[in-house]
Amino acid sequence: MKCIMCKRDKENLSEEHVFPDAIGGTLVLFNVCKDCNDILGHSVDHHLTNHWLIQYQRSLLKIPGKSGTIPSPFKGGVIKKTEQKVRLTSDDEGRVKGYLMPSIKKEKNSDNTFEIEAVFDKQDKEKIPKMMDKILKRQGLGATYSEIDKKIIEGNLLEPININIELDQVKYKKAIMKIVYELAHYWLGENYFNDPIGEKIRKYIKSNDFSDDIAGSIGLFRKEEKKLLNLWEDEPLYHMAFMQKSGKNIIIYIKIFNVFDGSVILSNNADCYHDFEPKFISINPVTGIKRESNIYEEIVRRRKKNERD
Repeated sequence: MKCIMCKRDKENLSEEHVFPDAIGGTLVLFNVCKDCNDILGHSVDHHLTNHWLIQYQRSLLKIPGKSGTIPSPFKGGVIKKTEQKVRLTSDDEGRVKGYLMPSIKKEKNSDNTFEIEAVFDKQDKEKIPKMMDKILKRQGLGATYSEIDKKIIEGNLLEPININIELDQVKYKKAIMKIVYELAHYWLGENYFNDPIGEKIRKYIKSNDFSDDIAGSIGLFRKEEKKLLNLWEDEPLYHMAFMQKSGKNIIIYIKIFNVFDGSVILSNNADCYHDFEPKFISINPVTGIKRESNIYEEIVRRRKKNERD
């Protein structure tokens, strides 16, 4: 069977999550070889699953990664008042925890003695003597913690923290295009192997090029521009995609959480797909439950449900 990514006959086709499992995806295909799966997971999927906005959503929904841990979108920051560095992590429940990085200030007095101000996190309380011995040795002061005069002040730090956030605005789009391409093969079948636009998308996914010249647009989700999505207003964080014809084009719409979305032209040869059927899928990223149907049947179902509610 041919891998849809490298188009080679492969025996080691592996389990491929169309929507990455790190974001709660449960639609699985078996038409991507293990080599492509591994390479594209690191070089393409990574830019979506580890995007700051996606990690933030995963943290809120408590969706763990393959390691079983819930990601923290906050890696570190600086205390606004003192400029001390803080490392931020999350626990098994996704709660953000702060750790105050050790900081040292040394001043020489007029009598050639030294004053050292050392600040430690409360977590390091039992380690302070050993940590101070290392600091004193590094400073060349020839004394140990037990030998110096010291004043210990304990307290809780309740100061604002400045956090720098870097938002990728380009690379995540390729990961979404990969989802689009796999959905096209899932819904359109083997005929999509020979589609010129499909081939263009495949080469783009496999390339090192992140410039986007594929017909369509992917970006930040803006609900106010998409009134049809009001039908699913009780499922705002679900992943969703649907495919339909528009003239000679086959178009897919895709939404990841309520973070990213876009529309992409899959083909401009709609007449070549004689068994074409408009499709729909939504996935609850927390439970993994997915719903698949004809898009028009789904619209009718949602309208009836909303009328009842």
